[in-house]
Amino acid sequence: MVYEWRNAAEIIEFKQNDRFVGFKVMKLRDRQSDETLRVISGRIIYELGMLQQTCRFARAETIRGRKNAFLESWTIHARNLLYFFYSPNGSKKCPRRDDVIAEDFFNEESVWRLKRPTKSLIMKNFNRRVGKEIAHLTYVGAFGLQWPNSRITNEIREICLRFYEVVPSSRIGPKFVNFFKT
Repeated sequence: MVYEWRNAAEIIEFKQNDRFVGFKVMKLRDRQSDETLRVISGRIIYELGMLQQTCRFARAETIRGRKNAFLESWTIHARNLLYFFYSPNGSKKCPRRDDVIAEDFFNEESVWRLKRPTKSLIMKNFNRRVGKEIAHLTYVGAFGLQWPNSRITNEIREICLRFYEVVPSSRIGPKFVNFFKT
């Protein structure tokens, strides 16, 4: 079964073999079915795969413009994954009703919060750094500081592996399972 957004904030359209099957209106932080979570778990692996590839490409690239493009793409995938694993609490807007967060995969949110690795100092500063050096035009970003992208990529992969170890197997799909079996 394939899903696609009709209206990103409200409706998910479900298709099977390119035929419309139905849709679901999402309310604020609805509990998702195991089937939906299995489909979504493939997107998490997509993000992790792109994170690893863009990290490799950025490290290997010698032309500055291309290197920067890979680095900027890498920050998007890293930011997506960090938000997934460490969704912010206490804000009226976060997580949003259509955000996928790691806690969605557990019956109790506290299960993941207690079992996930503690954020390293680099991870704690990551979003601020992306905001200052990549997403916004700032004086800090003008200096082209070095990013420890290999280290961050490895840390995120370890967080993802920890998630794989504790998530109920009925809620992750074959792409997720196969990624860690190879």
